[in-house]
Amino acid sequence: WGYFDAVYHCFVTATTVGYGDQTIETQDGRLWASFHMAISVILLGEMIGRIDDARSNRKAQLSKIEQLKKRLDDDLLLNMLQRMKELRPGLDHAGVTELEFAICMMLELGELKTEQLTPFIKQFRALDVDHSGTLNQDDILAIKRLAD
Repeated sequence: WGYFDAVYHCFVTATTVGYGDQTIETQDGRLWASFHMAISVILLGEMIGRIDDARSNRKAQLSKIEQLKKRLDDDLLLNMLQRMKELRPGLDHAGVTELEFAICMMLELGELKTEQLTPFIKQFRALDVDHSGTLNQDDILAIKRLAD
């Protein structure tokens, strides 16, 4: 075979088309080709997977950029307030704090899921002995007294 025929055979084999118009005549060539075919198909699958990963990552990055460029409108603010009511029921939600805003934006972008936050919120509530909505030295001392 010449160089072009070898490259053509590699391409047709790696893409699993296998027209059958090129055949390997020698036993050694067939042995080499069996390893080559397996490796070629694996490498082609890996390359396609990486291209798809890059496409997905680019789509996610563009979504993040779009979200960051988005102006704060009534719908977005109302959606944030609703999310905060779901995450922290029973609290006054006249507005959104800096951290609540960041959490809501991560939820909007799909970087976080509510289920990921819930255990931490439950832990916070258990530690907030005086139910003030903040953890402070008094809570820590009260927890130590309860533990003793």
